Amino acid sequence: MAKNYLNKALEYEPYFKSLGRAEKDSEKLFSSMKDVYMLALVVGFKMGRKKIIKKSSADPIKLSIFDEHDKVIMDIIALYENIQEKDLSLLRSDMQEDKYKLIEEYTNGGMEIIIRDICNKGARLEDFKKFAETFNPNIDNTDSVVDILFGETLNM
Repeated sequence: MAKNYLNKALEYEPYFKSLGRAEKDSEKLFSSMKDVYMLALVVGFKMGRKKIIKKSSADPIKLSIFDEHDKVIMDIIALYENIQEKDLSLLRSDMQEDKYKLIEEYTNGGMEIIIRDICNKGARLEDFKKFAETFNPNIDNTDSVVDILFGETLNM
């Protein structure tokens, strides 16, 4: 049976919710938890930080929520993972579980970095933009944080 969702670590669930869902009296920073997931994935990948999920949240994100752009980024990361060995096996349908496990581990590692470097210091949109600038110093102020990081990933 093919996997139809991506796991999030239970320990980071409150951060996914606070960043990707609006609280009553506060502004959310991202359109959805899926966008937070993709940001964490790109940060984890760019920083070379994978972290195994010890306990998964009861609220995984359905793969159907991710658009084609998101899935291309996931494939690029899977390709890059074994590029030195010229191994493309993570893109095969029978290796889907391994590819998504890799994606989950990079996302988990990325969330650890985001929480340490931004959320624990009081998350604001400007803080995320400054964080994104460390990946791409030539950003345009109109770019979104996610677009900045996605664009930089595609420029690998």
